[in-house]
Amino acid sequence: MPSAFLLRAHPDALQRSKSALLACQGWELAGSAQRGRDALERLPLLQPDLLLADERLLDGPLLRLLVRLEEEQLQIPVLMWTSQTEGPLLFDNLLHGVRDFLPEPGGPQALAPLLDAALQGRHRLNPSIAREVLRRLGAPRLPLDQAAQPAMARDAQGAGWRRLLSVAQQALLSLLAHGYLPREIAQAWRLEVEEVERRVGQLLRQLPRLAPLG
Repeated sequence: MPSAFLLRAHPDALQRSKSALLACQGWELAGSAQRGRDALERLPLLQPDLLLADERLLDGPLLRLLVRLEEEQLQIPVLMWTSQTEGPLLFDNLLHGVRDFLPEPGGPQALAPLLDAALQGRHRLNPSIAREVLRRLGAPRLPLDQAAQPAMARDAQGAGWRRLLSVAQQALLSLLAHGYLPREIAQAWRLEVEEVERRVGQLLRQLPRLAPLG
């Protein structure tokens, strides 16, 4: 059974998240903490499938812990609670293991689909963050009528922007930046919604390699 580790600064939020997680069918609680240093000690032993964490912990920003986990070569996908919807800090967290952002409050009905999708490597990206990814890579946003063409989805290997992105990846980021939802992209590209989310997840996993070259 897959497991998740909870890392929340406030005890009330931590308790609510524990209750929500335990109500998610097919998931178990690997452990919990309020401080990044406590999580750093326990995560290598517990090896959870996912880490669900606040953007800011009792002992500092989550980003500090993410960097330490990289140094320890511990790769755990992270879902992050945040009140922000845009900004460079969110992009920096994406570079260091964050794969999606969690709603607050998040009951089991909202949490379970996100956990299941994350376990399968499927993720979402809101328009402001998609625009920030394009900006950091120095890649232009394609016009909507061009990016929405079904042929763009099939060009997964073609060299896109400065060979950093495939044509399909640049088109995907452009559609997300224009505000398209995964189901709208799936309809335009004649794909399943799950395939669109999988492509977003694949792109997020590539970001640490792509961003320094942008």
